[in-house]
Amino acid sequence: MIISLFFMALTLVMADKIITGFFLVESALAARLLRMGCIAIVLLAMAVTLLVILPAINMSFAALLTGIFALAANGITAYITVNRLSMGIYGIMLSVIVFGAVYTFLGIIFLHQAVRGRMNIRKLLYFPAASNMIAMVAMVLLSLLFGLFLPPIVNVIVTALLSFLVYFVALAKFEVISAYSVSAFPFGSLILKLGKLLGIFP
Repeated sequence: MIISLFFMALTLVMADKIITGFFLVESALAARLLRMGCIAIVLLAMAVTLLVILPAINMSFAALLTGIFALAANGITAYITVNRLSMGIYGIMLSVIVFGAVYTFLGIIFLHQAVRGRMNIRKLLYFPAASNMIAMVAMVLLSLLFGLFLPPIVNVIVTALLSFLVYFVALAKFEVISAYSVSAFPFGSLILKLGKLLGIFP
């Protein structure tokens, strides 16, 4: 989830540059669909995760109830946006986003009630979200800066690398990731040494 949040932020901020840089076309429609799609993918990924977790902690009824509400919201949104507002593909995308958002929101509420006092919700949800917001600010500023003198594809790559570094540092400072967890990463020992050298880890 932590990595998917970062890539969602990157796509939201740089969708137009991704389309221009990697596909060599300028399309506002493609950029809008890419932004909507990345939100839908992240929300659906979180919904599927909750669908697995809730029955595993003896909350199958909560998972079923959450699914019923999410499907109802999906159907109502699709009917209104497609049939009444004639939004076409945008309406379908929006209904998928609503499904994922409702399932995720209700699932988190049920999960929070079930694990209250046994799980650090701040490290699980709030701190990653805050770190992502910090990274998004960095993306906007870096994209504007590099856009002055770099071609779009190079802008996307450099901005992604530097803003991921900002995201990683924020996660470490919020103690969402620890030195122990980093050591299990590919090239973890090297990352850990650099992190200690830069004062990111104690």
